[in-house]
Amino acid sequence: MNARTPVPSAERVVARERRIARVGAVLWPSFLVAAVLDGLVFSVVDPSALHGFAQRPLDWSDRSVYTVGFFVFWAATAAACAISQWLLREPAR
Repeated sequence: MNARTPVPSAERVVARERRIARVGAVLWPSFLVAAVLDGLVFSVVDPSALHGFAQRPLDWSDRSVYTVGFFVFWAATAAACAISQWLLREPAR
């Protein structure tokens, strides 16, 4: 360790670890739910039959539709988990 590198205080280390745990508590369950949703939705919906807003067929490959669908589901469930984390936070003292 360099002599100029400041050593973080124990409080900052604990706060950083809590922040990392909260992010993990949001991203991991939302990832799992997105995977399940992707499987459920695309077992019913044929990606090649999807149409855009102008009622023209999407010129995307099936894999592209699966990927975009997964990330949309992940973002939506991550937002729901993040809102839950925000609502459950402890009040400031």
